[in-house]
Amino acid sequence: MVRNESFERGIKRLLSSLIKCCYINLHNKQSDSYNINEEVKMKSLTILISLLLMPSISLAVDSSGNYAVWGVGKKSCFGFNKAIVEDGNMKYKYFIQGFLTAYNIFTEKTYSITGKMKEDDVIEWLSEYCKDNPMSGLENALVSLTFDNYDKRMKSSGTGVGR
Repeated sequence: MVRNESFERGIKRLLSSLIKCCYINLHNKQSDSYNINEEVKMKSLTILISLLLMPSISLAVDSSGNYAVWGVGKKSCFGFNKAIVEDGNMKYKYFIQGFLTAYNIFTEKTYSITGKMKEDDVIEWLSEYCKDNPMSGLENALVSLTFDNYDKRMKSSGTGVGR
């Protein structure tokens, strides 16, 4: 199976959030009747949810951990940075816009994964990531962007209007 550090970080972040949620719920109990059995139940629930999520998340790739990448997303981060610096290559920008739009469509409670970032901010973030990871693919950089911004994403348009 192919190791994807961004994917693993996302899973760890998800599990951490579940554990924090349970921890907060445990420590917000105001009742004197709260006992250790409730704590065991909550921890068991966290473990069960974690185990149930793992198979559903892994269905997004084939049995070897691979997935198809189309267009310039197949190019390396080195190639991305070179093209952006040389001529602001629009085909990369179009690919990024399509990727982020698809992410917004298929991710629950997500209006915009980039939150308040503008297009130039996204390009700058990707350029920095790609400087640090020149052999990584552009799609890996975009996946890392989504994991980094998940907590800062816009969950709704704010106006109730729009797509």
